[in-house]
Amino acid sequence: MRRRPQPSPRRGIIRAGLVVVVLTALLVAVLIVVSTATAPPAHAPVIPFTPPPVHQTSLPLPTTRATAPLHRTATPATVSPVPRPTASSTKPKQSLGKVGTSQFLSERSAGNRLRKSSYRSRRRSTSQSAYFIGLQNAYHGSLLYVRSGSQVLKVGPADPFVRPVWTPSGKSVLYVSVSASGLYPKAVWSLWSFDVGAHHSYLRARTRALGLTPLGQAERNTLYIVTRPTDTSVYSVSPGKASHFVTILIPQPIVAAWLSPGARYIAFSVPTACTYCTLDVFDLNQNSLWIGPTGSPSEDDTSWSADGRTLVTALNGRLAVLQPGGSSERTYSWPRGLPRIWPQTMIATLSPDSVRLTDTVSGRVFQGR
Repeated sequence: MRRRPQPSPRRGIIRAGLVVVVLTALLVAVLIVVSTATAPPAHAPVIPFTPPPVHQTSLPLPTTRATAPLHRTATPATVSPVPRPTASSTKPKQSLGKVGTSQFLSERSAGNRLRKSSYRSRRRSTSQSAYFIGLQNAYHGSLLYVRSGSQVLKVGPADPFVRPVWTPSGKSVLYVSVSASGLYPKAVWSLWSFDVGAHHSYLRARTRALGLTPLGQAERNTLYIVTRPTDTSVYSVSPGKASHFVTILIPQPIVAAWLSPGARYIAFSVPTACTYCTLDVFDLNQNSLWIGPTGSPSEDDTSWSADGRTLVTALNGRLAVLQPGGSSERTYSWPRGLPRIWPQTMIATLSPDSVRLTDTVSGRVFQGR
């Protein structure tokens, strides 16, 4: 009779070990399957961007002193024919990428300016005027000419979108040139004074900004405005001295302003490049701002009376005569032949029953009643 198998402790240990191995393998397999099913999709590694170091270039307020005269060739009065203002029939071409922000401010009304510059009068010009020949863009300035009495003088290249301003003595005219810059706002503006008697231009100020506009003369000081992204400020410079800050005109950029005779008020329209403007007047003596009426078709439709107390502007299709502060306001009919946007700087003459505007370049007279 065969002997009945007896239990072996060694065999039991081996079997238990095999069971543990199999169970462990199954558990690992289950964990792998579960983790694969629930894991988020794989992404490429993200490398955080580290910006390069920024090199800041600070430009101080204008500190340019009067420099030696820039010699220019004067055109004698006997030159024939006498140069007349002309304009291209097309809008100036300029790359926005090259000139940046300043193109909008300098060529803000290029279409209107072309229409104004192409306007010609059949009447003779006044004894003193300034005008441009060959309208181009701001960075390739047209040629500026001045007429003083019987003299016609060639000044040289200038920005045709910034109107020249005569000093009260009539001995010099203020004008502007601009050049491109690699730094924001990519424009460097220069303020010049052309001496009619000496036939020379003198550099008065230079600054990097969105725009620069001459205002005029106050005793020995030349006043001008500098346009920046957040404000427009008034500066003053006198011969042989550095420019200095006077006041903030308004906390927004504007590029056209008119100094009253006597240099007490500065009239300007907002916003810039407007077609429905609000006329404002800044009192330099009181350092206060008067917000006037709304309805002017252009920031250039503004003229002071000879005494500097009254302002004439286009307002809702009529001529409005105002006094700073709004103490009185009179309106007159729109003069026949007067363009909607005034082609040149006007001189206003008032009488009890009419207002007369005289174009400083063409000499043409417009009268409203």
